[in-house]
Amino acid sequence: MAASVAVSQTQQQRNVGGKQRMLSHLESNKENLPFEMQSTKKENHLERMDVSPLNRGEVKGKHLSQSDKVKEKVALRDRINAQQYSKGGNQKVKATSDSLWAKKGGLLKKGKSLQKAVFSVNNPEPLAVMDDDFLPMDIDFVDPLEKIREVQVKIPKEIQEIQNKLEGPFNNPDYAEDIYEYLQFLERRFIYPDNFLNNSGEVTPQMRSILTDWFIQVQVHQELSQQTLHLTVELVDRFLTFRRIPLNTFQLVGITCLLIAAKYNERFAPEVQTLCYLTDNTYDKEQVLRMERQILKTIDFDLNIVDVTVFMDKLLLIESDLPKEMRQMTKYILDLTLVSDEFVYSVPSMMASAAVCLARKILVPVEPSWTLGLSYFSRYAEKDLIPCMKKMLSLLIKAPDCKFQGAQVKYSSESCCRISQHPNLKNHPEDILQELTEKEEN
Repeated sequence: MAASVAVSQTQQQRNVGGKQRMLSHLESNKENLPFEMQSTKKENHLERMDVSPLNRGEVKGKHLSQSDKVKEKVALRDRINAQQYSKGGNQKVKATSDSLWAKKGGLLKKGKSLQKAVFSVNNPEPLAVMDDDFLPMDIDFVDPLEKIREVQVKIPKEIQEIQNKLEGPFNNPDYAEDIYEYLQFLERRFIYPDNFLNNSGEVTPQMRSILTDWFIQVQVHQELSQQTLHLTVELVDRFLTFRRIPLNTFQLVGITCLLIAAKYNERFAPEVQTLCYLTDNTYDKEQVLRMERQILKTIDFDLNIVDVTVFMDKLLLIESDLPKEMRQMTKYILDLTLVSDEFVYSVPSMMASAAVCLARKILVPVEPSWTLGLSYFSRYAEKDLIPCMKKMLSLLIKAPDCKFQGAQVKYSSESCCRISQHPNLKNHPEDILQELTEKEEN
């Protein structure tokens, strides 16, 4: 019994001695220990660890608030990108948060490649968080609204007042700019080739003008909307771009495009028999339905076409305190452009902007014709609209003596405020044309 106790005591003494020797060995080689076995004092971590800047930031981040963590990560990310993408002394930072801010006016502005060359007015970007301001998983602990407030753009007071007056879901300030940008994208999807009527068989610009003038008369007779009228002409032009047709089927194409546009826009489209009757029963129902299938196949069933009326309605909402004749004058100018094939190559947003600007010059010559609000929402400066306005003025001057009187008669009615007979249309267009010519030369 005594022997076993002695052996046990001897074994304990050996274990204690072994532990002491191990601790002394570890203390002497402390710098060579793995991280898990080193001291856990917070102040010694950064001194004894040979870690990358990113990992060092993560260690520090354990004792930072959530918002400070994001700022620390973004700053580290920006410094690393700046080092990786700098060449030859010229620092090229890849999508850092600092590079997203423009110097002029304190407005948040992306690269120039994102702005269309045709737009002269560079508007502030929508209120949104830039993708590079978030790192992966940051959204789990950062309030997005707080981040939005940090990067939001200051919009001029005049523009804010206009936005507050606009009504409707599509004019909400949170979505209006994105919607308008999307519409301007859609209008540029299809580009007409030069002299597109040369490939349309026997159809000439003169025949196109006759059919278009007839469309205006049919629209008044059937009480169709402006959208239906302009979409009809657009469908005819697109079909003529792809197909060569004989002259005896040109009116058949016309009434079929009118039927398609009415189905798309109207609550109750005209009956096929009614459209055939308008052609003096030159065509029957079967021919119209057969042509409808052919036209839809040719345009690949793509009816998502933006016409000038969409942009006109948006621009006229901005200056709501103008005379009631302003809408009728703008519509009258745009209807005159349907007869001329020169405007086929102009984008609808520019045509609508030019028509609004020209209508203001005619009806309210004492006030500025192109305000900050119109320039902001349309993305055009007045100088961009001068060539288009000059062509529209030529049509206005020739309208009383032109043989295509569809628009002239339509807007001489009481419902259209007799706008085609407005006193300012007698001599004022010549003065405006001279003024625009001088501006263009200067």
